[in-house]
Formats: sequence, structure tokens, C-alpha cells
Amino acid sequence: MVHGGHFPSFGPARYRQLIESANEGICVIANGCFTLVNHQLCQMAGCTQEEMLGQSVFRFSDPRDEALLRTNHQKRLSGQADELRYAARMVVQDCSVRWWEIGGVAIDWHGQRATLNFITDVTERRAAEEQLQLAANVFPHANEGIILTDDKGTILDVNDAFCRITGYTRDEAVGQTPRLLHSGRHGAEFYQALWRQLTAQGFWQGEIWNRHKSGDIYAESLSIRAVPGPNGTVHQYVALFSDITDRKKMEEEIHRLAYHDPLTNLPNRRLLIDRLHMAIAVARRNGEHGALMFIDLDNFKEVNDNYGHETGDALLMEVAHRLKQCLREADTVARFGGDEFVAMFPLLGQDAALARQASEVLAHKVQIALGLPHNLAMAEHRSPGSIGIALFDGDSEVVELMQAADHAMYQAKQAGRNCIREFASA
Repeated sequence: MVHGGHFPSFGPARYRQLIESANEGICVIANGCFTLVNHQLCQMAGCTQEEMLGQSVFRFSDPRDEALLRTNHQKRLSGQADELRYAARMVVQDCSVRWWEIGGVAIDWHGQRATLNFITDVTERRAAEEQLQLAANVFPHANEGIILTDDKGTILDVNDAFCRITGYTRDEAVGQTPRLLHSGRHGAEFYQALWRQLTAQGFWQGEIWNRHKSGDIYAESLSIRAVPGPNGTVHQYVALFSDITDRKKMEEEIHRLAYHDPLTNLPNRRLLIDRLHMAIAVARRNGEHGALMFIDLDNFKEVNDNYGHETGDALLMEVAHRLKQCLREADTVARFGGDEFVAMFPLLGQDAALARQASEVLAHKVQIALGLPHNLAMAEHRSPGSIGIALFDGDSEVVELMQAADHAMYQAKQAGRNCIREFASA
């Protein structure tokens, strides 16, 4: 402290080595200008000593904090604030704003009052403090669930939204790992890929299925970020997530409506064509053959005319059920509308003759299933089908293949219905 208006003497030569070896910025300010600066302060300001010496300290002050800087400098000169240490924003040579924490004492500099100042760049610390304050404000009030873990993945804390979404209390979660929420829907390779990206990039974002405490499965939109420690290694992980189960259900319903017949829930024309493209690609790769069948119900119009459309719809749903029972795992049956169904049978083998025989066996199986009686509106009704077959391989074109199967089906109808015909190219 300074007493009675007398200030300690400061000799630059005497203290030069001490000043230059310091880890913080040191300067002498007299008449508001830098009259001594050390190398560390020059690095902080982005200037050389020649560029700083003689310059006004207020040249570097941020306009928002210039009044604070001037006031505290005057207090220091008067000896009233030797214990004062404060932070102010400064605009350095590259025009970036840095936070400098400034402390110092009043001294006698060649017979005039001056200040000896000790300056530390605390920009990163201020940013960290702001982030911590923001996190402290956000953590309890966020709508997203938040999980804080250590570097080993052990849960250190969770917020109220976590408890609301998962059903677990804070006490039940702390000390556990996020495996507490695993639904079993994702294999080990999913989590391995997640951790590879998190380790390499420090961040992962995606969708995941987890399990509520009650056992219900729910969908999450999840992001995980690694929080580095002072030495640059991972110190903690922060995960933010929200429940998107309703959105996923809506997406699934939209997808179902886009690719499935609303009455029978069979694939529609769009989905069948997509699968047909894939089946031809597989046939090309493996040298396989397959068959496409167009199926048109006989006597369906009579059902609608005699019993009404509700009974007709019931018949179509029953036909869809019977057709699905004729399928193998790789097969597809679709409804194109009205009383027209299409079945695709890939993977019938590499030999064309054997594939043709297999397609005929499958067609007869379908014919038998359709020929069984239906009990409609208290009456027995039979509605067999006319079936057209077109074989395909890796060289087939989807449009031509569908036209061929459709043509064969009309040949079956013209032959007296309840018949099977195979398309034969000229």
C-alpha cells in the first residue's frame, strides 16, 4: 500500500530481467501511455514493443469498457485501489476482443505518478464461465433431456426433462451408464460406430431407440459432445435428447400410405416396382431367374353387384390373406387396385427350365388358394383367379416384364378364366 502520497521508486534497469521472465503481461503506464511493456504483453496485444511504447492505453480499450478502464486507472494513480483487480474488454491488433484481467499498484516513475500493471488474458476462462452459467440456467429448464457423464461414461447428473422422458429419477440414474436405457434394437456394431465417431470427431448426432423405465420403447433424437479438460483430453460427455416417438410413428404412417394399399395393407404398385428393380439387380449379379404373376379375380363384379361394396372389400382382404400364405420369405404380393393383384417370385434358380417349372408350381398353389369357397353375406361364393406368368432374369426390363405378365393374364381370361398362362415371346 502507498501512504501519505509517497510512491515506491521503480528503476527499469533493475527490474528488466524480472519483468521479461514473467508469465503475465506487465507494463508501466504514465500520463495514460505505455512507457514500459514486456514481451508477454506484446504477444497478448499482437504488437511489437516499438508499436506499443508511447501509445495510449485507451487505444486498446473496447468502447463498452473504456469508462471502467479510465475510472480504475485514476483510482490506482491516487493510491486508492492497490488491491483492485478487475476484467475489461480490450481490442487487440487483429481487431479481436479479448478479456484482460488487470491488477497493479501506483509507483513513482522518474518523478511522476504512474501505475505498474499486471495483466492476464482471461478470455477463455470468461467464455468457460459464461458457458457454465448458461448451462446452469439451461440445465433445469431445458425441454430436452440432458445427461452429464464422466470420461468413462458414468452418469454424473441428469435434468428434470431426462426424468420425464425416461421415467427414471435422478437418484436411479446417477452412477449408472446410458446402457440403463438400451432397448435392444441396436446391435453392437451400432454403438461401436457411434463411439468411433465420438472419439474421432468429439461429436455424434442421430436417432436411437431407447427403453423407458416402464419397458416401453421410444425414439430419441440424440446428440453427444465430448467436453475437453485442461490438458485437451476428454473430461466429460454431454448428451442432449428429445422424444421423437410421435414423429416417427407419423413418418411410418406416411410411408405406409405411400407404399401400401390402404384396404389390404399389401404393397402397392410403387413398392412392388421398387422391389422388382432390386430383384432384377440381384438376378443380374447371381445369374438367377424369377417370375412375375398378374392375378385377376374372376366373378368379382358379381360380389359387388349382389352383396355391396363392403362385402367386396371383405373378399379382397380375404384374398390378400390367402395370397400372403402362398409366399416365401423373399416373395412379394401387391394390390394394384380393383381386383388385380401381382406377385413376384425371385430366386427361382439359375437354370431357366427349372425356374419355369417352379413358377408353374407356385401358380398352381395360388390357383388352389383362390379357388376355395368364401363365406360372404351368409352365402358361399367362389372367386378363382386368372393368372399370367412372365419369367425374368438379369437382363429383363421392368416395364416390358409387367406388360408381358399382364398380356399373359388376359390370355388366361380369354381361355375361360381360372386359367394359368405363361407369356411366350414371339
